[in-house]
Amino acid sequence: MAPPHTALSRRRLLGAGAGVLVGTLAGCTRLSEFIADYAVGDVNLFNLSKDQLTGPLELGDPDSDVVLDEAVNLAPESGDKDGEPSVIYEDVLTTAGTYRLEFQFEATGPSDRSTVGAAEELDIADPGDEKIVVFFSERWTDEFLTIRAIEDFAELEDDFEN
Repeated sequence: MAPPHTALSRRRLLGAGAGVLVGTLAGCTRLSEFIADYAVGDVNLFNLSKDQLTGPLELGDPDSDVVLDEAVNLAPESGDKDGEPSVIYEDVLTTAGTYRLEFQFEATGPSDRSTVGAAEELDIADPGDEKIVVFFSERWTDEFLTIRAIEDFAELEDDFEN
C-alpha cells in the first residue's frame, strides 16, 4: 500500500508559504511552526520553478527498506500544466536514523535544464518532529535545488536570505 500523500492547492501553498515567510521574517517562529505543521507532512516537495518536473522518487529508511516509491508530477508554480506545484507524503519517517532520498526528474519548460536529480542522505533524530523539505527554484537561494531535514521552517531562514 502506498503511503498517504496530499497535493496542496496553489491557494493553500501560497497562503502557507506567505504565512511562513512573514512569520520567519518577523521573528515569530511560533506562527511559522503552526503553519508548517498544518501545511506539511513528513516529506514535502515544492516546485516554485517555471518547469514541469516528473519522474521517480524513492525514500529509504535507516534499515535500507524502501518506505516511499512514487512517480512524481510537479506542475510549475504558475499552474500552466496539469497537476499541482507541491506534493506531501505522510507517515514515512518512522524511526530515527539516516534516510536516503533519491529522485531523477525530467524538467520541461522554459529553463535550459532537462533533468533535476539528487541522492541525499538526511539524518532524522526525531521523526515525530522533523520533516524533509525539497524546494525547486532559484528564487530564494543560489541553487535550483534545496533539500533539508528541519523541525520548522525558521531553520531555513539562513538558506533563504538573499
